[in-house]
Amino acid sequence: MDLNALAQFRRRIGELGQEAGGWTSQDAISFGFTVPADSFDEALGLLADALLELNWDTGRFESEKQVVLQELEKYEEDPVQQLYRLLYANVW
Repeated sequence: MDLNALAQFRRRIGELGQEAGGWTSQDAISFGFTVPADSFDEALGLLADALLELNWDTGRFESEKQVVLQELEKYEEDPVQQLYRLLYANVW
């Protein structure tokens, strides 16, 4: 998906409802949106098209990769996350 298509996708999702943005966890990268039930089919179709038309631009990928790595680093510094990691390491 080129930047113009991405802008169109985000604009249309915004018209239908609200983009929830994205977030990163240890196991997943997520993104979402909230739309009224009567707009769900169109929004889901837009998302499916966006995922099926991914265009791996190396420069953009590296830029986004840095964002994700920064987010993961923030998790590493969070005392609560450190406690969870210690707990999981000893429980599992």
